[in-house]
Parts: sequence; C-alpha cells; structure tokens
Amino acid sequence: MSRCLACITCLALLGVAQQTAAAGESDKHQDLFVTANVQFTLCHELTHALIYAFDVPVLGREEDAADQISAICFLHPTHENRRDPQAVEKLVAVADAWRLEWELDKDSGDTAYWDEHALDIQRYYYVVCVLYGSDPLRFENLPDQLGLPWQRAWSCADYEYEQIVKAGKWLLETYGVARDPATNPRAGKVRVVYAIPGENKQRAYSILKASALFERKAELMNATFDLPYDIAIVATDCLGEATAYWRQDRREVVFCYDLVERFDLLAKLRRCILGSHTGPANRRPMDPARIRQCLAGIR
Repeated sequence: MSRCLACITCLALLGVAQQTAAAGESDKHQDLFVTANVQFTLCHELTHALIYAFDVPVLGREEDAADQISAICFLHPTHENRRDPQAVEKLVAVADAWRLEWELDKDSGDTAYWDEHALDIQRYYYVVCVLYGSDPLRFENLPDQLGLPWQRAWSCADYEYEQIVKAGKWLLETYGVARDPATNPRAGKVRVVYAIPGENKQRAYSILKASALFERKAELMNATFDLPYDIAIVATDCLGEATAYWRQDRREVVFCYDLVERFDLLAKLRRCILGSHTGPANRRPMDPARIRQCLAGIR
C-alpha cells in the first residue's frame, strides 16, 4: 500500500514538474513573441527614418519597403552571412501577430482597406514568404505548417527573396559607413529616450528597458550609417493608442508603451489558439474554430 502511495506521489510530482516546465517553455515563447514584434516594428520605423534621411527613391508603397527591410534585418542583423540564431522563431512570431491582427480586425469590422499599409493578412503571408524564400530546402515544410499557398511559395523562392536582399545590399552599399564613424564627429546619432510612464504602463516600460532592444538598434544604426542629422527613438505613453510611427518634423521614432501591451495581448491569444505549438519546429496552421473560441474569450 505504501509503495503504491509512493508511486502515486511520484507521478503527481512528475506531473507538476512537467506542467511547470511546460509553463516555463510557454512563457519563454510569449516573451520572445513580444520582443520580436517590438524589434520588427522598430526596424520598420527606422527604415522610414532612413528613407527620409537619405531621400531614398521608393518604387511602390513605402510601407511595403519598410516591411521588406525589417524582415531582412531579422535574418541578417549585422552581416549577410551572419544569421540570428533565433531569426526563424522571431519571424514566425511576427507573422503570427499580423495573422491575429487580421482576425481581430475581421471580428470588430474595422478592416481599413483604404490604408497605406498592406492588409494585415497580406503582411502575414509576406513575412512567411521571406522566411521560406531565404532557404527553401531548410524550410520545405514551412508552407504547410503556416498555410502559405505553394503558388506563392514558389515565387518567394524564385525571385521575391532575392529582390529584397538586393534592395538591402543597395541601401548599405549606397549609404553605409565605409570607415570608422568616429572619424566623422558631425554625423548624426541615434539616441534613445524613455518617458517615465504611469503605474498602468510600468510592465511595458520594464519590458523595453530589460530587452535593451532600442539601445542595441541605436548602436547598430550609429555604426552602420553616416546620418545627416540626429534621430531619437522615444518610448512614451500614447493613452490607449497602440502604435509606433516616424515623425519627420521632429526626426523621431515614437514607440508607444500601448503597443507593447498590444503585443502582450496577442501573445496570450496565440497561446490560447496554439497551446504549446508556438515554436517553429512543431507548428501547425491555426484552426479557425479555435481562433473563434479564443477571440470570444477576450471580448
């Protein structure tokens, strides 16, 4: 009897340990989801800053160009041959955020077909396209895992990815710093400013400060580009407006703490829909029925 009780006790403890480990793994994916989307958004807005700083000609929509450069920044943040080891999971997280925003827009009826940005669902497919096109052999299962139609996947591999890489190379070769930036003290610098938020935005503030994403990106920008003027990255409370944007008149990227909170909400929604299947290795397409159930839970 005592041995059976001991077995039950061991199994119960094992179950607790497994649940704790699963919870820890889930928290890790959730934290990465938030910081990956912060990083993508920051890269997007800094691309707008570069376009205005250097008067870069843009064919097509500027918002599409900013998304293209942002995706490349994930795959090759400092050099063409140096890939971020977490790039795959990060880009999947970014794609998932766009997919969830699309579902939320449909649910609320607020889809802005007139906007200068592509539709959120188009941005979802675009990010997946870039990831697949970067290495079709390595990611041969990705279209089925993330629901990218093969008609689009083939064009991603054939020419879309190479077009984006070519644009990124041109930007660096044309405007990149070919010498020690310290030799040009007149060059503009990117600086980071955090507005101290109220109590209700402290979590978002803490996430940004702890990640040091703004500081690292500012350092990389200063080392890579000979800017014609100073640029500020300003984190602030936007009083419920979950957004980030480039202000040319003030030469600053405004990043709202509210947007960090939005990413945190999307991370919880994704975990509700996918459970433990959030990592790229064991992904599966989002089930529409499960999406509806989880959306109902956050209304």
